[in-house]
Amino acid sequence: IALSGPTINVAVPAINVGKVSEPMAIGWHPYFAIPSGQRTQARLYVPATMRALVNNYRVEKPTGKLQPVKGSKYDFNVPGGKPLGGIYLDDNFSHLIRSNGGVDVKIADPDTAYGIEEIGLSPEIHTVQIYSPSNARFVAVEQQYNFVDPFGKEWHGMDTGMVDLKPGKSTTWHVRLRLFTPGK
Repeated sequence: IALSGPTINVAVPAINVGKVSEPMAIGWHPYFAIPSGQRTQARLYVPATMRALVNNYRVEKPTGKLQPVKGSKYDFNVPGGKPLGGIYLDDNFSHLIRSNGGVDVKIADPDTAYGIEEIGLSPEIHTVQIYSPSNARFVAVEQQYNFVDPFGKEWHGMDTGMVDLKPGKSTTWHVRLRLFTPGK
């Protein structure tokens, strides 16, 4: 973890020191506060076009099906983001759109002129899990290599984002955090 001016860089390296290929996935589970406590007006921007469906929010077992987010209540891929409102989120977003080489997710709290940007810089980042219950005063933004339950039969052999780390090779998960002032 390195602080550099107005940014914090978080990098997690992994190297295969063994003699056989190993599956590798890296991600994290940070909670970002909504300073005003007013979740309904807080805005979220996720540059994704698909969402993995789950059986329900109690068990949260992925079904292996992906659904387009465009025009749905899960479409946070709009300029300036979209207010969270009362939606319950524990969803895995994919088919990420990169800008300037990164996956740029933003949380903004216009009531306090606070925003945080999480930029996934690793090309291996394929999904973003967003967790924010409808009564929460936070949003968890989990940029990760893979879909939930990546070895599950429900994916029917689909590439779920696991990195096949060959002996002697490495991978580095890298995310950059930066504060910004959102417009009202």
